[in-house]
Amino acid sequence: MSAEYIEFNQFKILVQRKKGLRRTRLKISPSGQIELHAPLNLKEVWVEDFLKSSENWIHKTLDKISEFKKRNPTKKYVQGETQFYLGQLLALDFRKSFNKKIKFLPSKDSLLIMIPEAQWDSSKLMTPQPWIKEPLKKFLKEEFSLLASERVEYWSNQMRLKPTSVGYRFQKTLWGSCNRQGALNLNCKLIGAPMEVIDYVIIHELAHLKHMDHSPSFWKLVEHYCANHKALREWLRRNAPHLEL
Repeated sequence: MSAEYIEFNQFKILVQRKKGLRRTRLKISPSGQIELHAPLNLKEVWVEDFLKSSENWIHKTLDKISEFKKRNPTKKYVQGETQFYLGQLLALDFRKSFNKKIKFLPSKDSLLIMIPEAQWDSSKLMTPQPWIKEPLKKFLKEEFSLLASERVEYWSNQMRLKPTSVGYRFQKTLWGSCNRQGALNLNCKLIGAPMEVIDYVIIHELAHLKHMDHSPSFWKLVEHYCANHKALREWLRRNAPHLEL
């Protein structure tokens, strides 16, 4: 596999070439990163032709991302701002606490952020608190790791497919991955998704332990354990920007 950046008109595109890949495909991440996945030996002239034929799609997709960002500005971590947690939209609620450390307590409709008294002042209720992002990410990673590890064990037993290891981290684009050594990685941003969506991603990655592709056999296996996988994939596609931190 090789990767390089190329300039195409006004676009900077990450080209990833992979041995065994048969089709050329283009994708744009929620952040606007353009990636082209191509067969290892695809000629440069064909890459350029493919990009030319996709130029209108690139413009339209980037315009949609730009419009979404205008309607959904970057998080400020301010009182009342919302955060997805297991499919529920929770309002951030800063409160003074007598604990010595910051604590996060999800409830039915809010995410309580308990601030130690020594760090508390009334501005916590009126101004953005961007410093809370890293402690929040740490909390969400811990929550997701505990939850997902149980679901991986459950689905591994159901599917009789055992990964060699499972890693949990925040990733920009991939919801999950599985390599040829049988190691799984799951995106901690999935903590914002409903439980059935998390299950789908786990089933999807476990299925790669048997089929390292997206062949009909692969999707047949996924559908056997997750009949509504198409709807769940669509939920992820539509809501991916809302799961950002």
